[in-house]
Amino acid sequence: MNSTKEEFKKCRSCGVLKPIEEFYKKWRGKEVYSNECAECTKRRTKQQRERLKNDPQRLELHRSKAREKTKERRKNRSEEQKQKDLQNQYDFVARRRAWIEELKTDCVKCGETRKYLIHWHHVDPSQKEFALSSGCTKSKEKILQESKKCVCLCANCHTEFHHFYGINPIDAVECLKKYLQGDLPNES
Repeated sequence: MNSTKEEFKKCRSCGVLKPIEEFYKKWRGKEVYSNECAECTKRRTKQQRERLKNDPQRLELHRSKAREKTKERRKNRSEEQKQKDLQNQYDFVARRRAWIEELKTDCVKCGETRKYLIHWHHVDPSQKEFALSSGCTKSKEKILQESKKCVCLCANCHTEFHHFYGINPIDAVECLKKYLQGDLPNES
């Protein structure tokens, strides 16, 4: 085996010469490795977590320093990186919106099938945590939980329901049942 200086590295913590594969790569560069082997890094990290867990003040100080570092790192990003990050955010939101659209069913009142006309209607507005139309940054689990509190109504049926029963009817569940059965109140 042909060993060169780059294939082995000495750990700064334990002082042992180890194969380069036993060191973590640094995130900022290509083929740049940590000065501490993975085993020592794991041990140090575990000890640090334990110390912080037992000292809430120190934990908060650690978190505030981490937030400051993150702010500084974000501030010093290149324009290219800022654009890339922004594009990643747009892509994430677009994928999440598309996924939310796939969750929609046909209108429960009239059977409309065109997804772009379907609205999420919370059966009981008092149970509403967020609007599914703007919940693109929520976890899929939270979105699924919220969607179980809703029925799908097309734009016309949704508007009609709120026209007859108001934005937040007192007995929302009962009003929705009546509406779906075709029992509309008299217009005054």
